[in-house]
Amino acid sequence: EQLGDDLFRHLEGLPVQARRGAWGYRAGRFVLRHRAMVGAALLANIALVAGIALAGYEAWQAHLQQQRAEQQRARAERHFASVRKLANVMMVDVYRAIERLPGSTGAAQLVVENALEYLKQLDAETGRDPALQLELAEGYRVVGDIQGHPYGANLGDLRGALVSYDHALRLVEPLAAAPDTPQTRRAAQEQLGLVYLRKSGLQAAFGQFKEAAATTQAALRVSADMAAVNAADPEAQRMADSQYVRLVQLQYLAGDLEALRATSDTALQRLEAWHTKHPDDIDTDLNIGSVHGLRGVAWLDGDPSPRAAALALDELRQSVKVQAAAHMRQPLDAALSVNLAEAHAGVGMALQRMGRAKEAIASHRQALELVVPAGAKDASNPQYKINEAGYRTLYAEALLALGRTADAATESRRSLELYAALPAGIWDDINAQYSHGVAQVVRAKVLEARGAAHRAQACAAYRRGLLALERKEASTPALPGQVSVRSVRDALARCA
Repeated sequence: EQLGDDLFRHLEGLPVQARRGAWGYRAGRFVLRHRAMVGAALLANIALVAGIALAGYEAWQAHLQQQRAEQQRARAERHFASVRKLANVMMVDVYRAIERLPGSTGAAQLVVENALEYLKQLDAETGRDPALQLELAEGYRVVGDIQGHPYGANLGDLRGALVSYDHALRLVEPLAAAPDTPQTRRAAQEQLGLVYLRKSGLQAAFGQFKEAAATTQAALRVSADMAAVNAADPEAQRMADSQYVRLVQLQYLAGDLEALRATSDTALQRLEAWHTKHPDDIDTDLNIGSVHGLRGVAWLDGDPSPRAAALALDELRQSVKVQAAAHMRQPLDAALSVNLAEAHAGVGMALQRMGRAKEAIASHRQALELVVPAGAKDASNPQYKINEAGYRTLYAEALLALGRTADAATESRRSLELYAALPAGIWDDINAQYSHGVAQVVRAKVLEARGAAHRAQACAAYRRGLLALERKEASTPALPGQVSVRSVRDALARCA
């Protein structure tokens, strides 16, 4: 019975009772009974294991790729940060270190050529990175300063400078208006105020006085916003002081002398208060000297009388005093040399107007002794050429008043040679046009004084002077103490 039962069990694939059943034997019997089911399960398990293995392999590969991508991204970011840092050092820090050194214009030209290409490429990558936008804005401002800084040494590319300043404004204006990022907003406002000042100066140089006034007022609003957040913010105060000085310059260029006197009073009060706290601040000395100088020249241009010349002389001597003391402390500061030379030339103009031509000559020589060596060290800087040309014109006029006609002829000729060497972009500036017109008129007067043999040359010089003065007076009328289109036409009537 047991044998029959085991045979039956064997045929059915069940474990037989006569054999001791280890786990492997009993499992084998189970597989024999359920081949299809076990085969399907086995295939499913193999597929599952293969799938898990494949998924694991792919996940591992993806992890490796992600790791490599992150390493490459981190490396690219480090490289990008290094390039940004190097570019900023070259564009900003190096330029700041050299901008007031005589002979730095060639280096500044290199900065412009390389920086503009870099800025164009990086401009497309700014996205929404405020730090990068600020860096680019400062970069464009520095490039604009090198191209055509309206109040300092530059390459004479005024139109190019305006384009650079507009690029800076496009980047920084949104940041300065963002209330949710106080630190970024503060830095953006500082940058914005500087760019507004530069742009207003260029607008005035182009004769766009209404636009320049609006831009200057925008700059004053920026400094007021900064002071509203922190009344003790020193940069806000310095910026506002500088903006008042630029407003005085703008009012002078526009011929609004009444407004100039009121604004210059405010500017001097602010500057003197700052100077009391910071007596070694060279920029404040520059600004104080500039305001006194503008007040003096405003007296000369607004009133041709000896009384006005005496008032002008007091202001201009104060300008010399302040800037001479600063120049003693910083003899290599090119901006101080330029401003001090301008003050000496102004003193010479006042003395000449008062009939003291011999003393005027001494002042004009002092101006030339400052600007000529600076121009020799930095021959590619057109600002030095403009200044030297103007001082030689004034010197020639004083020599002519003393009857030294031959010397006056030499100086007037040198002046016109300097104007002829200026880059084309300079003639966008109405002030350069005016000073060139005056140089032509003085040359004509010198030639007239040399006799009838030089009459035709004198008339030709008057005609050239008339063209230059007409271009200038198309933007702003001549003041009573300035050389005017009308006076030159009267001279040309003698030629006819």
